Amino acid sequence: MKVSLEQLVNTNYIKYSRMIDIVNAAYAGSDATNINIYIDMYSMIKVLYSNKQYEIQDYSALTACMINMCAHYRDFFRTRYQTESKIFIIYSKNCSYVNNQFYPDYNRKNAMMFAANKKIDDMILNNVELLKTLCPIYLTYILLQVHLKLEY
Repeated sequence: MKVSLEQLVNTNYIKYSRMIDIVNAAYAGSDATNINIYIDMYSMIKVLYSNKQYEIQDYSALTACMINMCAHYRDFFRTRYQTESKIFIIYSKNCSYVNNQFYPDYNRKNAMMFAANKKIDDMILNNVELLKTLCPIYLTYILLQVHLKLEY
């Protein structure tokens, strides 16, 4: 049975009930009115490169899923803690230029995986570009940090 891209991303949501437990324990007594939230997009979708059990029908679905995830977390903090959020979506292929300078084969396996799955890689990069367009203009305080440079 194939799993959709939407289902893959949605499995990474932290449920409100679990977030309440975490926030109440970690920030007991806090009077903060702002929070920074970091979402590692690569860690959620890297399985797409190596697992053929995923079905992608809508090639812009990743953008919609990421925006929905941001809305999920923003709504949680705004409605339960009256706290505004700044959300950072981080996307990097984890291929550090500096590490490659000291050890040329560093992360070569990942670089080869990206090259071998061009259709998936192109879909992800197209969604990253769409997020780059939407975030600063239409999505207040949702910021995208991207590092894609591969040095081999």
